[in-house]
Amino acid sequence: MITAIIVDDEQKSVSTLQKKLADFCPEIIVIGTVDNIKNAKELIDEAKPQLVFLDVEMPYGSGFDLLKLFSVIDFEVIFITAFDQYALNAFRFSALDYLLKPVNISQLKEAVNKAQIRIEQKSSFENYKLLLQNLNEQDIGEQKIILTDNRGQHFF
Repeated sequence: MITAIIVDDEQKSVSTLQKKLADFCPEIIVIGTVDNIKNAKELIDEAKPQLVFLDVEMPYGSGFDLLKLFSVIDFEVIFITAFDQYALNAFRFSALDYLLKPVNISQLKEAVNKAQIRIEQKSSFENYKLLLQNLNEQDIGEQKIILTDNRGQHFF
């Protein structure tokens, strides 16, 4: 399962995307929705989603303004917007995909599939990195273990 949030100021767009995700992308669990970048920053910091569906133009700041608030973007981003002129800028922020409204179901499924692959690759990399760290530790009391659930990975 992939935890996700939706950042969009248009409630109709949020509802439509939630319905499409529920119907066609059951691997996505939407853990929250927000309508501005201030609330989005707070929700991302608190909930630590693996994926963010992000609109570009919103009141009080753009999706790009939101991404600039993070020193490290440790979640995947799929832009969903009505404006095609921002695509190049989106990919400069390492966006996974850029979908135009109304969202095409096959494109949405493809974008979610790419997100799932990238998230699994990150997870595998982190697991290997932690394994190597544990193997190199001299003090057994300092070793860590990763447990994964539907909200992500937890280090103990």
